[in-house]
Amino acid sequence: MVASNEGSSKVLVKGLIYANFDEKLGPISQTWLPIDLSIGLREKVPMVIYNLGSSTQEVPKGLAVIPVPGMSMKALVHFITFDDEERRGGIGEGAVICLIDESNDVIFYRYIKQFEDLFNKHASAISALLENKAKERDISAEVGSLSEELSAIIDSLKDQELSRDAFPADEELDNNLKCKVAVIGDANVGKTSFVMQFTEKAFRRSYLPTIGVNISEKTISHEGRPVKFVIWDVAGQVKFQRMRKHFYAGSTAVIFVFDLTNKESLNSIKGWYEDVKKSIGDTFMGSLLGNKCDLVEQIVISPDEGEAVARELNLSYFQTSALTSENIDAVFHHYAEAVISQSSR
Repeated sequence: MVASNEGSSKVLVKGLIYANFDEKLGPISQTWLPIDLSIGLREKVPMVIYNLGSSTQEVPKGLAVIPVPGMSMKALVHFITFDDEERRGGIGEGAVICLIDESNDVIFYRYIKQFEDLFNKHASAISALLENKAKERDISAEVGSLSEELSAIIDSLKDQELSRDAFPADEELDNNLKCKVAVIGDANVGKTSFVMQFTEKAFRRSYLPTIGVNISEKTISHEGRPVKFVIWDVAGQVKFQRMRKHFYAGSTAVIFVFDLTNKESLNSIKGWYEDVKKSIGDTFMGSLLGNKCDLVEQIVISPDEGEAVARELNLSYFQTSALTSENIDAVFHHYAEAVISQSSR
């Protein structure tokens, strides 16, 4: 259970909520764990989720990861729809929400498939209960079952990773230099594939659109010093524009990515730069990446054109390939050198 005082789940999971999206009253937390979850969280978090769902043309399917501004938390969210003849359009809406501590979010990103399968199962069960006009205690029981299975999965994953120190002590993490990197640019320029190639060496040939932001991490050694990168892969779609300023906050470095086979993606870079500058100023370290350099016959942007934009914005310039991994490690060693240099001053 989320409310247990033992095990890893108490540290990692701060609460579970099922919220009903009422067309007149807005989002209402219907059941939650632990039972003493603060009223502030029960009111604010569903409202953040509801506003996101209302601002998008299509509600995200599957498990979404959404920041909760001002609370150092993120929410794992599975939206629910169910048949209800009493609602406008005959469809009711809600969400299963799991609150996690932002400092531990990489664990959930690393094992997102396991958590997604679990949430899919219980979201379907809750949807069926709602369609059958089940009592509130039945919904609460289903949320309790989700809590118990979530705890079991977290503890199992911890046991699997103990030998690899996947859950290191805070003191160990604090000994490493850290760098938050925001990776931004238009949709379909290869940001996610670029990040995956660096963190997991697993190029994804099929395009997988991010849901607002994907976060991953990797520690590398540069000149004998470990540097931990926490990489925020920010979605390029317009529908996520309202959330981006929260994703930029705290970035040490920003990587602007364009597609060497698409001139419009380079033309957009200045707009992306201004978007970041409005949120965090212009003191960040920055690089411009011309991605997909392996597609030689399709390239329409010359090195000179890319370098000209980089000089104008005071950015370093790289040409990369998420397919062959060309120059990808070089980008992060470039930042590692800068972070180490700053720490020595």
